[in-house]
Amino acid sequence: MINNDFADFGIDPDAKSSLVHLGRKQKIREQQAAAIHQLVVPIGWSTAVPDIADLSGIHVDVDIADRTWSAWKEEITQMRQSMLDGQQKDNPDLPETRSGKKQASYVDQVEVVCRSHLVCTLHDKSEDVVMSDVSSEYGLNTEQDRAFRIVTQHSVNPLAEQLRMYIGGMGSTGKTRVLNTINAYFTLQGKSNRLIAVAPTGTSAALVKGSTYHFTFGINETQRGTISKKVLAEVKDRLAGVEYVFLDEVSMLSCADLYKISSHLEVILNKSHVPFGGMNMIFARDFTQLPPAIGGKAASLYGPCDGMYATNPRTQEMAMGKAIWHQITTVVILRENI
Repeated sequence: MINNDFADFGIDPDAKSSLVHLGRKQKIREQQAAAIHQLVVPIGWSTAVPDIADLSGIHVDVDIADRTWSAWKEEITQMRQSMLDGQQKDNPDLPETRSGKKQASYVDQVEVVCRSHLVCTLHDKSEDVVMSDVSSEYGLNTEQDRAFRIVTQHSVNPLAEQLRMYIGGMGSTGKTRVLNTINAYFTLQGKSNRLIAVAPTGTSAALVKGSTYHFTFGINETQRGTISKKVLAEVKDRLAGVEYVFLDEVSMLSCADLYKISSHLEVILNKSHVPFGGMNMIFARDFTQLPPAIGGKAASLYGPCDGMYATNPRTQEMAMGKAIWHQITTVVILRENI
C-alpha cells in the first residue's frame, strides 16, 4: 500500500525507507514537490533556457568588497550614524545628550496674547502661503490637501495637543504622495528630521524611504517588554528632533504590536501617562490589504475585541492595543484615485 502511494507521486518505492522516518507535514511536502515535478518536466519548464539577450557589449563594473558579516554590519552602522549626524546639522538648537547627540527639549514658557489671537483661524499667514505653494507643487486634490494641512498646521501651532491621525483609502489614492508632500514642507523649513517613516516590513519601509518600526523603536521580539540601556540610548539618539512618525501598512499591525510601539515610545520619551509617549503618530493604508502575520484578522486592529476575557499577558496587551487604537480620532479617508 505504501509502495503504491509513493509511486503515485513519482517517488521511488525503494526510497521509502528514508521517508517513513519523516514527519507527516514533511511527507506531504515531498509528495507535493513530486507532483509538481511531474507537471513541469513534460512541458519543458525545468529545462534551462540559454541567454537570449546579447550582453557582450555591456560592461558592468561592480566592485563589491569581500568582507565578513561583522565588517558589513559595522559599515552599515557607520552609514546610519552619518545620516543621523546630518540630521542634527539641520537643527543646531537641540541640546546634546551624554552620547554627544542632540535631543529635543521643551521649556515651559508664558506668552501674552491679545484677543485676536484667540479667534484667528490661521497660525501664520506666511506659513499658509508656503503650505499652499507646496500643495500646488505636488498637485494634491481636496482630500489629500486636507490631510497635508492637518499635519502642517499642527506643526506650526506651539500649543497643539498630540496628533493621533489615520489616513485611509484604497490603493492609488495618494497616501504616499501626502507623505512626500509633508516631507517636502519640512525640508523647505530646514527641519526634515521632524518626520520619520516606519513600516512593519523591510520592503514596505523601503517604499516610503524609512526603516522598520522594530529597528527604529528598538523592539526585539525575543526580549518581551524589555529594552536594554544600550538600545535605549541608541533609540533616543535615533529619535532626536523627531516629532512626527508616519507608520505605513497599518493593516499588518496587530493590537499587541500597537501596544508594544506605544509602550516603547513611552519608555523612550519618559512619558508613561500618554499613548506613544506624546509622539505625534500618523497611520496610513487601508485594512483590505495584508492582515497581521501572527494572528490574522482575529488579532488585527479592526478584529473582534476580547478585552473582557483578557486573562493572560498576551490578551491583555491586545486589549490595551485595541483601546489605544480607539484613541485615533483624526481621520482622513482618500477616495479619489490619482
